Amino acid sequence: MGIIPQLKKRRAELESRVAASEAERAGQPVVITIARDFGAEGHEIGKMLSAELGIPLYDNEILVRSSIRAGESMDRIAAYDEQLAAENMAFLPDRVDARNLADKLFEKMAQVIIDLGSTESCIIEGRLSDYLLRANPNHIAVLVTAPLEDRIQIVSKKRGLNHYKGAQLVKKQQRAREQFYKRYSAGKWRMDMGKDLPEYEEIPVPLRLPENQQRAYDDLEHAFHEIFKDRSCEGRKLARKLLSVSLNLMMAYPDQPYGHKPIVHPVTADPILVPEDSGASTDETEKDARALEIIRAKVAAEERVLPYVNWVRLDSRTRLKRFLTDAGVRAEIMEDTVPPRRREEWVANHLRQGMQVMIVNPAKIEKGCASVRTPYFV
Repeated sequence: MGIIPQLKKRRAELESRVAASEAERAGQPVVITIARDFGAEGHEIGKMLSAELGIPLYDNEILVRSSIRAGESMDRIAAYDEQLAAENMAFLPDRVDARNLADKLFEKMAQVIIDLGSTESCIIEGRLSDYLLRANPNHIAVLVTAPLEDRIQIVSKKRGLNHYKGAQLVKKQQRAREQFYKRYSAGKWRMDMGKDLPEYEEIPVPLRLPENQQRAYDDLEHAFHEIFKDRSCEGRKLARKLLSVSLNLMMAYPDQPYGHKPIVHPVTADPILVPEDSGASTDETEKDARALEIIRAKVAAEERVLPYVNWVRLDSRTRLKRFLTDAGVRAEIMEDTVPPRRREEWVANHLRQGMQVMIVNPAKIEKGCASVRTPYFV
């Protein structure tokens, strides 16, 4: 079966499962949980969503109900909730008796959240509610975030702080929230996990190297094996120094079977082996052909595509863009030089200019850069 029919089959299966799930959940309460990065205005968004949907928003009231269940005064509970606004450092106190109270409060708070999620449609902010309700079939999990610089500006303006103090506060509170997630989920959950993003499925596509490239690859592998077989003291030292070099070359060679520098001895700088050029930048490989087939099919369906290219030191990105441009597809490369605070603006500008494909190193896609709305990743 070709890759396009296979994708269509998988998509039909996903749509079928979604339809069955929606039918099963019909008429049951829907609970929306909002995790929020500190300073991202998650509470304001929660209030607007509550007014729009006509369902209650639970934030501080969760603490009130928890204090009643825990048999503690609200004043004492408030001391462990950072002014009832940021719920995290309060749950990591140093004293043993404080830890016991914090854990007792969290246990009661968890039960309040689970009860709310099963009895009425509502919105719950923070307090690990996305993790606690992860098994609820009518649960929609949302993460409210923004670029770090924007969050610093928001917090600094609200609290009358200079940029340095604002940055310190945002980073401190963000770490606290992440520690809270780590502690009370036993390290099993992060703030950015389990959110309701578009579903996608990774489908590995087996490919063959051209015969001459496979032979050159096997020769490289054999040459490294011969070096690593030397078990003398000097041989082991050499092997340790060349291990990362060999791994990087062997992983990169299938994508770029040309232009690699000779491997030299780390002490004498004498060449040990010279990778063979078994291809050229203008050659279209089977991998290129398959990638172009998938991307062109998605573009033809008026969808946007986000190809991830890990090897930024190779010419994989520029080659892919050239092939796509030759095929009449509007593709752009988000270079590593685009700073994080400018990435959303970069994406928005290029979308307005007609960008259909954005080629990027996945390490450069950070929280907040989600302007390309597509469930398809190549």
